Amino acid sequence: MTIPSSPIDSVMLFPETDPASIQLPATAFPALTAQRLREFLERFATLAGGDLTNRLSGLTEPGLYVLAAALAHAEARELDPRIASQSSTVIPALLAELRRRDGRGMGTDPTGPVRRGRLLQLIGAFTALSPVSTSAREQAKLGGACPFCDDESAFLALLPQATWQCSCCSRSGGLLEFAGLLLQRTAAAS
Repeated sequence: MTIPSSPIDSVMLFPETDPASIQLPATAFPALTAQRLREFLERFATLAGGDLTNRLSGLTEPGLYVLAAALAHAEARELDPRIASQSSTVIPALLAELRRRDGRGMGTDPTGPVRRGRLLQLIGAFTALSPVSTSAREQAKLGGACPFCDDESAFLALLPQATWQCSCCSRSGGLLEFAGLLLQRTAAAS
C-alpha cells in the first residue's frame, strides 16, 4: 500500500473528535491513549509500506507530533516489529523533520489555540493534567506529574504561552521541546 498524495494527519486517523468534550480553554483534539497511539503506528507503518523514515514527509506537522507520542509511548511501540526495527533511524529523522517544520502547519501564532491544543494532546499522553486553582486566571495553568523526572507536583502547562515547565528537573519549552525530550529519552532507551 502506498501513502496517499494528501498529507496524513491525526485527525484523519482519529475522526471521531467530539466537540462537546471540550473542557479546557484550548482547541480539543482526540486523546492520545495507548490504544490510539498503537492504532496510529500500525496505520502509519502500513501506509508507509515499512519505510517509515522516508514517509515522514507524508505527515502533516500535527501528525508528526502524534507519531512522536506514539514512538515515545512504550505500550504503543512494543506491538509492531516494523517500528522497533527502524526506531534508531526514524527517531532522529522525525526530530529533524519536526525542527524543520516547527509551526508551519499550525499557523504562525506560536501561542495560538491550535498549538495549545496540540501541546495538551501531547502532554496528556504521558501525564494527567488538572487546573492548579479554581480562580479563572489560574485555570490557565494545569499541573501534573512530570513525564521526565516523575515528580508528582512540579510540572505545569501554561496555556496562554503554550509552554510547559518542571520546577524539579528544570526542563521547559513548547511543543517542539516536549516532543524532542520524549524522542531523546526513547532513543536512549532503545
